[in-house]
Amino acid sequence: DVHGGQVAIIKPSFAGVGLLPTSITVAPGPFNNISRDIAMQIYLQRAVRDYAAFNPGYVLDPVCVVWWQGEAEASLASGTAAYQAAWLEMYPLIRDSIRSLFPISRDPVWSLVKLDFYRNAAETNINTALSNCAAAIPSGYYITSHTGKSLQKQELTAGQASPLTKGSPTNITGNDDDAHSNYIAGQLVAEEIRNNLVTEAII
Repeated sequence: DVHGGQVAIIKPSFAGVGLLPTSITVAPGPFNNISRDIAMQIYLQRAVRDYAAFNPGYVLDPVCVVWWQGEAEASLASGTAAYQAAWLEMYPLIRDSIRSLFPISRDPVWSLVKLDFYRNAAETNINTALSNCAAAIPSGYYITSHTGKSLQKQELTAGQASPLTKGSPTNITGNDDDAHSNYIAGQLVAEEIRNNLVTEAII
């Protein structure tokens, strides 16, 4: 980081799972009420264990949680109220798990990333919920700098995709150039997260 220290990224959940119990079924199941327990018991605890094993005398100090999820609920038109209620039910569980596992002096900043996948009314409802949730918690931020700029993978120009050729949809790496946000969007999100950490006097 800017202070010359190490930065660790912990994956706290499973790709493709939804938040609501009624979300699309992807193993091991939606965050509420299945994968949240697995994630916190395995990913977070294992991160503490493994980091300590490879870095004797050092401990992790979580400074930020990034939440970039909601496409599953948007695809089902789950609505603002249902998503917001489920998210605010989830938040204290993760917060308390982090507090119990890490010797922190303050809770991490939460960065909730605006969705830019379907670009329809159902997704707007989920984005409204995300914005409301960010406003409802301490040090919560709603990340929007990547949207409105045609930054889906399928919108990459030939120059932006270079040295790869954009897939139709699968590219040479085996990944799909689809409606997910591309690497440029990821850079903008990361910059906004960094700026929020500066605002919070963490870096």
